Amino acid sequence: MTVYHKNYTLFLVPNWNQIGISLNSSNNSIENILSENSSNIIELYSYKNGTWFYWFPNVSSSFNTFESGLGYWVNAEENTSITIIGVDGRKPNLNIGWNLISTNSTEPILILDYLEGENWHSVFYYNHQTQDW
Repeated sequence: MTVYHKNYTLFLVPNWNQIGISLNSSNNSIENILSENSSNIIELYSYKNGTWFYWFPNVSSSFNTFESGLGYWVNAEENTSITIIGVDGRKPNLNIGWNLISTNSTEPILILDYLEGENWHSVFYYNHQTQDW
């Protein structure tokens, strides 16, 4: 069986960015994915199962790997990019209450289609250009 890898680049602006990791990489460690751009990242946050997790460069952190299907808050010091190489990730399981998720593909999809069959109430999106919801 042939596995086709995709490249996906996320472009970050200074200050807060809300991103999603759509691909599974062969090495999902934060250090590997950020690689040479890690010096431009001030902090990362993730939310899973009712708990916030954090990552700071060169400090003991509460998570060290990106998971496909989850969303992340990234505080960037300057314009930078993150390139991920991998295969389509998994669709996350929704928990009761708040979830910080992303789609599991690099292809556009309507949110109503993506969440079909799920029991959900509201969807919020952060626009990093206007710094608004």
